[in-house]
Amino acid sequence: MYKETKASAKPGHFITIILFLVIIITYQGFPQVSKNVNHAFHNTFVFGLDGGITLPQTDYEKSKMGYSVRLYGEYFFKTNSIHLVGLKLKIGSEEVTGEDSRSTVSTQDGTREIPPVFKTSVFSAGLSIHIGRIYKSLV
Repeated sequence: MYKETKASAKPGHFITIILFLVIIITYQGFPQVSKNVNHAFHNTFVFGLDGGITLPQTDYEKSKMGYSVRLYGEYFFKTNSIHLVGLKLKIGSEEVTGEDSRSTVSTQDGTREIPPVFKTSVFSAGLSIHIGRIYKSLV
C-alpha cells in the first residue's frame, strides 16, 4: 500500500561540502599582504583652468556664443590604499548674449519692451568631493 522511501545522502553533496571547507580554511590561512600605494596626487594641491564657449537658449531671435572660464584648485588627501579622496573648489564666469529685432514682445502679463541687444555675465562657485580608485597593477 504505502511505499516507504529512505532519505539517502548523495555522495556528491558530501564532497562539495568538504571541498568548500578546504577552500575557506586555505584562504583564511594565507591572508593578502597589504602594500603601500603611492598615488601621484596624494597629499598635493592641483590647480587648473578650463575655458570654453557658452551657447545660450533664450527667447531672443538670435543667440550669440559667449565665453566660459573656470578656475579650480583641488587637494588630495594622503592615503596608503588604492582609493583617493580630494576636495575641489571651483569658481567660474560665463557670458550670455543675444539680439532681437523686435522692440516689444507679448507675455502672459501683457506686452513688454525689450532691449535689442543683451549681454549677461554669470558667476558661479562650488565645492565638490573627488573620490577615485587606482586601476593598475600593484607590483
